[in-house]
Amino acid sequence: MKAFGKVTDGSDSESIQEDLNRLVNWADRWKMEFNVKKCKLMHAGRDKVNYKYTMKRNTLQETNLEKDLGVVICCDIG
Repeated sequence: MKAFGKVTDGSDSESIQEDLNRLVNWADRWKMEFNVKKCKLMHAGRDKVNYKYTMKRNTLQETNLEKDLGVVICCDIG
């Protein structure tokens, strides 16, 4: 699963955190579970607002580079 959003201030970051909380609640309701240890966070673009996000009270690990289905995604896009 991928989630993303544009962050320009603290309220945008709070909105993304609320979305993550809703995803966790949805998964719990359907007896599914996110492996939080495998969940990662990437801040991308020029004007990065570095906010820490959590899932199930665990801070998400930050990454600068991820490979997904053979495509490499890097944080310095923009």
